[in-house]
Amino acid sequence: MVVLVAMYAGITQVSAIITIIGANVAMILFGWVQERSNPPGRRPADLAPFWFGCVAGAAPWVAITVNLVGSDDVPTFVYGIFFSLFAFFMSFAVNQWLQYRQIGPWRDYGFGESVYHGAEPGGEVRPGLADRRRVPGLTF
Repeated sequence: MVVLVAMYAGITQVSAIITIIGANVAMILFGWVQERSNPPGRRPADLAPFWFGCVAGAAPWVAITVNLVGSDDVPTFVYGIFFSLFAFFMSFAVNQWLQYRQIGPWRDYGFGESVYHGAEPGGEVRPGLADRRRVPGLTF
């Protein structure tokens, strides 16, 4: 999705797109390391992979923002896509941070998972914060 947002914002050079893909993959891999090195219940949680992933994940959004601000002819709908997908991406980071810091209802690891993935404790599925079924509709 971040690649599509970048392309809508005018980032079309192949090398820039490859770099955005690389940063996004790095962010995902840091998230995977975070999950593997901090199983539920481990205290204190090591948040280094989380912060590294935040830095890697922020790079494409900085590039997109620079491109949007510096362009004169960006269609209005692109701003809507940009802000809504940015909010979805950041909601995952905030949810994960609250989950690993065990703040409020996020003391229960399952609560954080249900917020993001949309699964009720009883097994009923509901839309989560970053419901991937809705996100493609914003870009197509």
